[in-house]
Formats: sequence, structure tokens, C-alpha cells
Amino acid sequence: IVVTSRSAKKAVCTGYTLDKWQDCVENALRANPDKELLAQAQRVFTQACDAGDAAGCSMLASTKLSAGDPRDRLAALTLFRRACRGGNSPACASAVSLSEEIYPTNKSTVLYVLAFSCRSGHRSACVDLAIKLRTGSYPGVAADLAATLDTACKSGVGHACFELGRMNEGREGLPRDHFAAVLRFQQACAYGIKEGCQRSLTLGNPPASPRPTALSARR
Repeated sequence: IVVTSRSAKKAVCTGYTLDKWQDCVENALRANPDKELLAQAQRVFTQACDAGDAAGCSMLASTKLSAGDPRDRLAALTLFRRACRGGNSPACASAVSLSEEIYPTNKSTVLYVLAFSCRSGHRSACVDLAIKLRTGSYPGVAADLAATLDTACKSGVGHACFELGRMNEGREGLPRDHFAAVLRFQQACAYGIKEGCQRSLTLGNPPASPRPTALSARR
């Protein structure tokens, strides 16, 4: 606590929600030039991370980013993903943004990190994943991530429902399934995605006898 307060200039990081406070602390850690203080912080956060504290893993990752060594950046990404898997929402966001910095031309890697964050419960990662799939072309990769989108859709992420609808129209390597596409677009519409409403009206009502969805057909 002492290390965190000194590193983050506690007075500056007060008055935030827990997630925003963590963001403030981690930004201060990344910008802190005091190597001795950072080394002390790393010892504290290493103990916390080893004890299963997801926020401790995330803050440890941020101390590694201040060093500027490319190897430390990869280590930080691993720690962010570990913290994300532990349910730490800021770490999920950091894992995505850092992967985009490390792999600027490897879009597939970024998609898989987004999917990992989405499965770990980071809702905005689910939205970003669906939008990136919609605006790019990722045959094969998109089909691999259909199950992740399906889970996100069932949890109320309208963009995920819409992207599944597009995929069920025969895009991104999935077989065409009119019933499944209309159903997904209707779900997207129910979750507030206007394009889903328009697309479901364009395609018309699904057949009276439902067939297996394209997702289930792949299993």
C-alpha cells in the first residue's frame, strides 16, 4: 500500500471507482523514473500476484512496461492476460491495447487476445471483437471465434449477435443458414443494434421448422 501510494501520488488518484483508481495507479507506475521505487513495487506486486491477486499481477505488468525492454513488454502481456483471466477488467483492456502495440501487423493475434479478454468477462472486448470481425476479413479465424461470439451474444452483447448473423449468411467460412442468420439479427435488434433490426426485416421471418445453427453444425 505504501509503495502504491507513493508511486501513484495518492492525492491525484483519489475519488475514482476501483477500476479507474487502478488505471490511475498503473499509469503512474509506467511513468515513474525512480528505479529503486519501481524495484520495491515489483517485489510487493510479485508477492501479491503469486498469492493469486489479479490486480497485483496487473500492477506488476505496469512496472515492467516502465523499463522499455521489449522482453519486459512480452512479460507484461503475459501478466495482463493472467490478471484478466483472474477477472480483473482493467488488465483485460491493457492486454488488448498492448497486443496491438506489440503486434501492429498481426491482426489475428490481436483478435485472439480480444477473444481471450471477452471470455474472461470483459464486455467491451466482446464488442471490439465483433466490430473488428465485421470491418475486416478473417476467414478461418472468425470461424474459430464463433463460439466466443455465441457466448457473448447469449450474455446480451448485441454486436456479437449481429456478427454471428453475418457469419450465418455464409461469411467468414461458416455455411449459410438463413434461419440462424435471421434469429441472430433479431437478437441483435432486441439488444439495441439498429442494423440488426434492418437486416432481420430484409431477410424476412425464419422458416417455421428451425434447423441446427451454423455454429452447432460445426460441432
